[in-house]
Amino acid sequence: MYKGIRLIFIGLVLSAPLQTGKCWAKTITKKHIEVIETNHKEYQIKMGGYQDDGNSRGPMGYEPFSVIFEPNKSVEIENIGNTVIKNPRLIINGERDWGNIDNIAASIITDSMTIDERVRAIFEFCKTHLFHFSPDRRDGLDPVKAFNVYGYATCRETVNILGALLYKIGLDVYKIRLPEHLVNSVYYDNTYHLLDADRKVYYLNTDNKTIAGADDLLDDHYLMKRTHIYGITSSDDKIKSELEASIYRGITATTRYSLNSILKDVDFYKLNYSLRPGEKIIFNWHNTGKYHGPQQPTPQVWNLLCNGKLVYKPNISLDRAKSDGLVYELKSPYVIVGGNIEGKLDKKNESDSCNFYFSYNKQTWKKIAFAQPGEGSYFNLNIDNFFLPNLSPAKYKYYIKIELSAADTGIKELTFNTDVQMAYLSLPALKSGVNNIVYKDETTGPHKLKITRTWDENYTNHPPQPPETPVYPADNSKVSNTPFEFSWPAALDEDGDKISDYRFQLSNYADMRWPLSANFDKLISHTVNQGKSAYKIPLSGLLNSGEKYYWRVKAQDEAGLWSDWSKTWSFVPTGVMVPENLRLEKTANMLTLVWDTSFSKESAGFFELYGSDEKGFTPSKTEYDVVSSTYFDNEQGIKHRLKKFPPNFITTVKENRYKIFDSDKQQRIKPYAYYRVVAVGANGSISGPSAIIEIYRPFIYSKPTYKLAVNMPYEYQLKSVCSIGDLQSRPVKQATAGGLLVNRYLASFYGGDNLKFSLLLAPGWLKIKQTDAGTALIYGKPQTYNGRGTSRVIALVTDDFMNFDIQVFKVQGSYGGDYLKFIKNLLGFSYKYLQTKFSLKIRGPILRLKRIYWNIHNKMPLGY
Repeated sequence: MYKGIRLIFIGLVLSAPLQTGKCWAKTITKKHIEVIETNHKEYQIKMGGYQDDGNSRGPMGYEPFSVIFEPNKSVEIENIGNTVIKNPRLIINGERDWGNIDNIAASIITDSMTIDERVRAIFEFCKTHLFHFSPDRRDGLDPVKAFNVYGYATCRETVNILGALLYKIGLDVYKIRLPEHLVNSVYYDNTYHLLDADRKVYYLNTDNKTIAGADDLLDDHYLMKRTHIYGITSSDDKIKSELEASIYRGITATTRYSLNSILKDVDFYKLNYSLRPGEKIIFNWHNTGKYHGPQQPTPQVWNLLCNGKLVYKPNISLDRAKSDGLVYELKSPYVIVGGNIEGKLDKKNESDSCNFYFSYNKQTWKKIAFAQPGEGSYFNLNIDNFFLPNLSPAKYKYYIKIELSAADTGIKELTFNTDVQMAYLSLPALKSGVNNIVYKDETTGPHKLKITRTWDENYTNHPPQPPETPVYPADNSKVSNTPFEFSWPAALDEDGDKISDYRFQLSNYADMRWPLSANFDKLISHTVNQGKSAYKIPLSGLLNSGEKYYWRVKAQDEAGLWSDWSKTWSFVPTGVMVPENLRLEKTANMLTLVWDTSFSKESAGFFELYGSDEKGFTPSKTEYDVVSSTYFDNEQGIKHRLKKFPPNFITTVKENRYKIFDSDKQQRIKPYAYYRVVAVGANGSISGPSAIIEIYRPFIYSKPTYKLAVNMPYEYQLKSVCSIGDLQSRPVKQATAGGLLVNRYLASFYGGDNLKFSLLLAPGWLKIKQTDAGTALIYGKPQTYNGRGTSRVIALVTDDFMNFDIQVFKVQGSYGGDYLKFIKNLLGFSYKYLQTKFSLKIRGPILRLKRIYWNIHNKMPLGY
């Protein structure tokens, strides 16, 4: 009877006037019914109103996104025929067809994409569809469940979800264990690239194109320090970036695992289900206070939890004739979070009774307690206690058995209501305007179903208008490649609402498919430009000269509504490029730093040199704060200490070379362990800092003292370049309030050079003692002195890896030296050198075997 008929019901709701008094809040509730008798049908629904989840939903960050108004209320797919309907699906505007992992991957990538573009597209999908919160510890590892059931994940799950999608497109994927964190590494274009979908970030190398790998980040923490982390909803935070960089340390075969070896055997979940006659599934955009998982939802998470429902009304008269009696299987494609059984008992005698039993497996049954209703009374049995939030594993089916005390006792009505959890962004949502809807299922025979959709159309408040034109840079213009400020005219709002925020995006793609990096997808309220229609690039070197970039903005009014995106504008930065290919040229008495400039679009007027003994240092002409360490406070948790570091600017040079060390000079300038170069153009443009380069170490740079005064002590301060390492988080044993020793990851400077100074050859009166990390004092008083004799001295400095440097010089004093001791020292050094180098070669495999043993001993699957 319903064939070809569409029914639309409209209800008008008028609320109290808004506080502004500018208009009346008006919401119209609408309902659309579609009756379908085929396994494929296309139709349209037009949704009116000023608001939908496109302009009333905030961006996805590390934290849950915000929703001001959700027009979608519910969708019901009900089997009203006599045939089981297999795998019914609703696809709205070609989106969210995520029933299996292949469909998810196909919805993200296209055939025309390069491998790098495919990786970034998959990363962007994970970044914008999952916020940070704990799902079921095992259930949430599957990408199909993550995107359809939960909609959130921690790093533990995200690393498997992203890894599975990358594996599906044929890439070698790895998981890297860091202190209290997990990230992905993927191999393509002959190198590794690190992705952190949980923190919403990947890090670009200094070319501003290539996604850096773990080794790049280990070598240079500045790549992380210059990049925004924790997503668009987090504010810029230099300290947070430094602490994040500290967890990147010591990545070896013991902490890097191949996911391919695990994923090849995984049977990924499929969101398959069937609707029996009398059964329906309900998609809801609200919750009834039920969820599954180990963590109590915060208020922000509760706003995004959706409780759908499966409702089944069986045919009791037919079921009683079955051999196994009244036993019902209730299955759901979504995790079950509760439910109830309701109905009406048909009793012939007062003594007649009805008992219900619950089972997860149809083998072990537990009686459901409830008061026997009187004749003709309704009953309602709550089964929420069988689906407590932290009950593991997650449940996707259960069984109910009904026992009647007499053959003529009956049940007039029976309904099973199964509450489930659904991911907010997976639901078949309408948008403002005309929506193209596709229904499909896998049923081959005749069948009939009814789809009922309910939504609200809100005419309360208009969203603001996007800015029409840019102020700076002008569209399709050129601009000096130095940190400049984007600006645009203030957005207008039809209702006169104030503009509370802007969202800024920059991409190297005209279609704005994804931001260039996390630095270029920002809420202005979370930057130094808060309250302005502007965005200042935080650092130099984040854009490349001569390349075309595209940008756009959208505005948010004080009611929380977002405008559409503005038109996309473009510009080309001009000026000098980042110096590349830094290298060292070494001769017998000189060490020179050299770099390339031929790649630059503009000749550099001069170059700025920066040097530091801190690995991954930030170039600075002024004194600056650095996180020096962290500590645990019993009340406030992990806290950090700051230390003032001196300016690390050295000098400017005209040529593309700088003499780090010249042994012929009387006054030697202290070399640093690490260097960077910045190019400055004639027009004032400034490149970003180059990639870091470190010099050979140990490296003795002090000039020895030769002459002695008669009968006077001899002193010479031997100096070597010495790295202080970088900030690293490492496990530290600490006592809890109860006295239990636990590992806390605390940061300090590690990985510096541990130098040891000694004398291979020296006269007996000459001694050496280490005075600090990079210096030693050679001292003594000659036993005889006749003004003519000299003694040869060979000073040696080594590190923990038996890298070494020697300095050979002479001092006036008694003749000769202890050559027997020299031979002994030389043989001892040679033996230790060979022993150390050999042990370093076998150390990696030994640690790997230890890690495998640890995993097996703790019954943890490798890679998880």
